[in-house]
Amino acid sequence: MQTVSRRQGISAPDGPPVDLVQLEVEKVLASPGFVTSERHNKLLRHLVSMALAGRGSQIKEYVLGVELFGRGDSFDPQTDAIVRTEVSRLRAKLRTYYSTDGRDDPVIIDLPTAATRRCSNPGRPL
Repeated sequence: MQTVSRRQGISAPDGPPVDLVQLEVEKVLASPGFVTSERHNKLLRHLVSMALAGRGSQIKEYVLGVELFGRGDSFDPQTDAIVRTEVSRLRAKLRTYYSTDGRDDPVIIDLPTAATRRCSNPGRPL
């Protein structure tokens, strides 16, 4: 699997250009299913920015819980499912978006369940 990279301001050879990914994020977040969800907007922006910076492997449940969801330093992902719950809801919103308003979008933002995050062209995983 290839990842989107910001090195020298370009994306991976077969991946969408970074500016198209960023435009896609803005388009998704402006859609009816996302416009009123500050929590999911913040989460999606964070996950995509980490992936674009080549730091997708550094996304950790604990860090998301503390930094994005306001859990304290004592946050325990084993007993508090906030991150898993919200990522699952975000995936569902993305599926709904890409089956309706975004069905013809040239870039798809995908959050695979195997703890890897990626942005891809339809049919062309990164």
